[in-house]
Amino acid sequence: MFAFALLGSNGYALAANAPDNSTPAVFSTLPQQAPYQAAWKAMLHNEPQVPGWIRTADATSTEYTTVQIGQERYLSGFMCKPHDCGNHRFYGMFSADRHHAWGLQVSIADRPGALEMPSAHATYRWYGQPSDALKTYLKNRLNADPNWK
Repeated sequence: MFAFALLGSNGYALAANAPDNSTPAVFSTLPQQAPYQAAWKAMLHNEPQVPGWIRTADATSTEYTTVQIGQERYLSGFMCKPHDCGNHRFYGMFSADRHHAWGLQVSIADRPGALEMPSAHATYRWYGQPSDALKTYLKNRLNADPNWK
């Protein structure tokens, strides 16, 4: 399996969803909250074979942040498949009005050489038809990961 540092591309430590009733400010909790659920479901609607951890946002995650791209504001964050963060990642965004969601799924084949050069073994999948500006932002988040080569 591909090794992955316990820091997301924005430098925040990864945190699993809290088992109690508290809601940590991590990205994976947003799709589970009423204001964001419809946007998340719409993003995944008509998408074939969405991995379960993405569909339910049952994932290890970083804190979300507010970003501005052009004149628009977004909530952005990172999550990954539990116990397999190195090979299965998701960089996502919600519009400030909570009506739209977009994402980039990055899957890295578990094969020799993936540790040394993960980008050469990666496949990418876009969700929610992001604009070129959002695609650039999400790809830059991935490229900011110090382990991404």
